[in-house]
This record gives sequence, C-alpha cells and structure tokens, in this order.
Amino acid sequence: VLLYQRPTEKRRKHDLLIPLGFFPPAPKWSFPAGSRRWGQLSDVWSACVEMPQIKGLMDTHADLTLDRPIPRYQMIVDPNQFVRQTARGPVWVPCEFDIDSEGHAQIVGGSRCHKYPALAEKVATPILEAALPLLAKLRRPQLLLDRRRLQIVFKAQRIILPPKVHEDDEPEYIGMWHVDG
Repeated sequence: VLLYQRPTEKRRKHDLLIPLGFFPPAPKWSFPAGSRRWGQLSDVWSACVEMPQIKGLMDTHADLTLDRPIPRYQMIVDPNQFVRQTARGPVWVPCEFDIDSEGHAQIVGGSRCHKYPALAEKVATPILEAALPLLAKLRRPQLLLDRRRLQIVFKAQRIILPPKVHEDDEPEYIGMWHVDG
C-alpha cells in the first residue's frame, strides 16, 4: 500500500486508515457471471459458477475412495492423505500453479504435483481460475496473483444436509469451524 488517509468522523468506527493507493495494482480480470460483494464495507465476494464436468469427475473419484469419516460427511480429496513429515509433524503438500497476467492457471510438477495429478489438473485448475478474479478484489490482505506461482491445498468434500422437517426449517450441518446450510 502506498498511501493512507485518515477517515472522516463517520467512517472512523469502520476504518482507522483508508488506503488510497495500492502497489502493485490488482489485476482487472473479468468476474464470473453473478459475482457479488457482500456489503460495501465487506471484503467478501462470491459467485456461483456451473462446472458440470467437475461434478462427474468428483463423483467418480468419491466412489473410488469411499472416505466417510462421519455420517453425512464424505472426504472426496483429503489433504490428510497427502502429507509430508517434518520435525513439527505432518504438513499438507500443496499443488503449485503458475498464474499468468490474464488470470489463467497452469498446474506445475507433472505427476508429482498431487497424489491424484490428473484429478488435480482437471478439477482444481478451473475452480482456481474462476476464483482468481474474486481473490484479486481482496484488500485485507491484498494478494499478489498475476505472474506468480501460488501454492494451493486441494481439498474436496461433500456434506449431506438433513432434509427439512418443517416449512420454516433451514437444513444445516454444524462443522468444527463453520455452519453449512
């Protein structure tokens, strides 16, 4: 960040300082259709992107692994199954992607990039490319994305939500750190 400004009295409850200029500037990649920012002061962005080819690949892989540690929860690609031992214990091994100036990602490392390299290339790459324009909008922290090599932990899971019992119910799954529903 190059330059800060003190906020007006009205904005002081939200920001101590307002960044005026960023270095380097964030890339201006096209958003997926339907992208949205969750509030003017929020640094949370989302988009729904249809990727039907990925669902079939993931379903096939899930049928092979049958990794269901608890009911209603299926690990499709579990990073705990692809770890490196260190002095501090096991650590997840990330995939590495080269990101070009246009926001395209290419997985690197060939057969050593992941325990399931073909799956990582066909699934993680298009998901990362769809996410890059949204990640480029983050300011806290601002990520350096274009013309970089990124490390990404590839994880996929399926959470089966219980059906609604009443009309007003919202199905949910309460995980260790989150709620899905």
